[in-house]
Amino acid sequence: MKNMIIPAAFCLLCIITNPSNAQHNDKINASFAKKHSILAAFGAGQFVANMIPYQDFYLFSIKGDEENILTIGFLGMVFINS
Repeated sequence: MKNMIIPAAFCLLCIITNPSNAQHNDKINASFAKKHSILAAFGAGQFVANMIPYQDFYLFSIKGDEENILTIGFLGMVFINS
């Protein structure tokens, strides 16, 4: 029973700190602003981020589809797939 405490605690930590859709959108918007500053001033980055589907798998989350994953969220952090 004791050998199940650490994996269960890790899973609970992943569930609690799973990034939200807004966190994924913020990361996409920031990356878009670095590459296209003029378009980002008009909100194009947020528009693009809202068009990409968000999928929550409880332990982690992704923004994109099965073939093209744009961001991966895990333990409260969001990583951009370049």
